[in-house]
Amino acid sequence: MNSKLEFPHGNKRFWDDQVTHLISNSEAGDEAATASLLNWLKDMNWPGSSRASEHLLQYWKHVIPEIKEILRGDDEVWQHWLILQILDQLTVDEVSMFEAELTCLAIKPSDDIVDLSAGMILSKSKTVPKKTMQQILAALETRYLDDVEKMEQIRRNVSAGQDGDL
Repeated sequence: MNSKLEFPHGNKRFWDDQVTHLISNSEAGDEAATASLLNWLKDMNWPGSSRASEHLLQYWKHVIPEIKEILRGDDEVWQHWLILQILDQLTVDEVSMFEAELTCLAIKPSDDIVDLSAGMILSKSKTVPKKTMQQILAALETRYLDDVEKMEQIRRNVSAGQDGDL
């Protein structure tokens, strides 16, 4: 993030107050404050992270470039939380603007299951070509064969939602 002051900062006792301040500024139209709230998604155990996430669900359209930057980055834990807390709550159409970044994450092996999280989101999409989803499914099956329930859900989504190459 390219904000002047990196958040959260200082003692954790004050992080919730920082979220309150940033939310107030964000609601007043300060897009840098909205972008700074994304930093709390690095760890959902941090004070203020749940409130930051709830606010970002309303203001995510103001930080699309920053979300894409996070998805293209190398912080898998941050990507995982961003996918679970924000992208998984969006409509299929809204998620489609992150399709390229999610496809890259789903195909690339991950230490922190961000590949599986990205694959789950993409499996609900109606715009990802069937061939691409089959490649993602094959890559994920190789890595997560033991996680049968999630793999079956992805397989059902791919079968039900994909009517051929788009």
